[in-house]
Amino acid sequence: MHSAKTFCRQKLLSAPLSFLPSPLLLCPLPRENSPGRWTTIPTGENQDAHTKCQRQNRRSRIFQEDRGEAKRVVSRIKGQLSVATLEAQLTAAMAEEAHTHYGEAFTTVDLFKSLMTGFFQGLRKPISHVIHKETKMQVLKAATSPKKVGASRDMVALLRIQATDTHVVEFDNVDTRFNDCTNWQVMEGDKRVLFSTRTHERFSDIKAGVLATIAVCENRATAFDSAMLESARAMMKVLDACPSFGALVAHPKRITD
Repeated sequence: MHSAKTFCRQKLLSAPLSFLPSPLLLCPLPRENSPGRWTTIPTGENQDAHTKCQRQNRRSRIFQEDRGEAKRVVSRIKGQLSVATLEAQLTAAMAEEAHTHYGEAFTTVDLFKSLMTGFFQGLRKPISHVIHKETKMQVLKAATSPKKVGASRDMVALLRIQATDTHVVEFDNVDTRFNDCTNWQVMEGDKRVLFSTRTHERFSDIKAGVLATIAVCENRATAFDSAMLESARAMMKVLDACPSFGALVAHPKRITD
């Protein structure tokens, strides 16, 4: 009797039985390889294969990312070496031209020093593809442009500038690349008052010499010293208006006749 009561009490307290089919049973489960929007849940061997495939995909993705980063690093190193090589070649070419300009011998040691100096300077320079491209275009234009023997845009055989109403400053063989000239003079009418016959005299050295002439002639009262002082001041007025021979070529009072 006691057990019957206990059984009845458990039946009454338990959840009622449901004879309706579960909604999950009504939904058709697709097959493993069937196309559709349903996904299958891998179990057993399929679970191992699925995990292995995920690992392989992850490894492949990491490998692709590392490979792309390595390509970027290699490309940057190659670009920096290209800039350094170009800088070394330009430095060596300019050094050879400077030695030829000043009549000095360009030895193998000078070539090695200029190449190493330019290479290490190029390593410190930032990579700029625009500048590199413009440099290539300039070299290409210079190589394809027609040239005349003995003619150069950087050389001016005679540069004449009207300094004052009575004074004309003349420079011979002006080289704007090295910022120097060979021979210069100040003419007052047909009379040469102040001049220099130095070869490859730099722009800054000419200014220093003219300033020294002014300092010396200011304390003298002779007519010749007064004429030199007036010519030196006229020339100094021209030199102060321009920072280099390159700017002096474009002087507004240049005489082109």
